[in-house]
Amino acid sequence: MRITPTPGAGTPARGAGEFLATAHRLAALADAAECWPRLAKCAAELGVVYLDLAAALPDGRPPRRPHLDRALDAAEQARESLDEGTAVGCSAHTARARLHLALDELDRRP
Repeated sequence: MRITPTPGAGTPARGAGEFLATAHRLAALADAAECWPRLAKCAAELGVVYLDLAAALPDGRPPRRPHLDRALDAAEQARESLDEGTAVGCSAHTARARLHLALDELDRRP
């Protein structure tokens, strides 16, 4: 299966528009990969992470909170593994991104 690189492949996604475009591309990949369940699951879960990043970083500025910075880094590593066509480590990077997003949310609670 040939994987089309995400918009801006090779450079970090920044801002809600790019995060949403990446999530849409990952949704299309998940739909197209129904014969490859692990790939479809990884793409779908990573797409949800990019939706969360779009909500957390709407202006495209670099993250100023440590867990958000780590979440973005982990998501980009997962995206790169998909873009390279290997998906090696995609699930682990995605899980790490989700964990840091959750920790960032907890840090922001009063």
